[in-house]
Amino acid sequence: MGAEDCWTWGIHQFLARGCGKPITNFVQCCQKAGEDPKDRFPPLPALQASEGKDQPCNQELMMAQRCIVHQFWEKPGETKCRKSFEAFVEGDDADGKSEQRLTKAWRCAFEGRNYERPLLQLIRQADAVGACRSAGAVENTAGKGAWTSGA
Repeated sequence: MGAEDCWTWGIHQFLARGCGKPITNFVQCCQKAGEDPKDRFPPLPALQASEGKDQPCNQELMMAQRCIVHQFWEKPGETKCRKSFEAFVEGDDADGKSEQRLTKAWRCAFEGRNYERPLLQLIRQADAVGACRSAGAVENTAGKGAWTSGA
């Protein structure tokens, strides 16, 4: 496993621990609505964004996005998309631009040089399993599997 794969796995686990419930809610909503969560998770191109507002499970998607942006904002040492995340987290929802700030932060997160790989891995795994869960400790490994438990 290369360094990039290890980084991807670590970010995936970090997000699964902090945002498992909203991601699970989004995946299960999509499955019930006959939608593919893997198609809905990445940001829509700007020209299609207004069309996507009426799709099923938008509320669940926004809750997952909000959680993920907050998780990245709170993660020590993360510098990618910092300005976009800060604008969303520190922004005043009363100005009516919260959704625009979330869209900007989400697009930044999904850029290939930022968090696209772990985010895609996260949603693929959640869709395959039906829920978003972080890895747990592996039995019978004499403690060597404990590093995946998040404890």
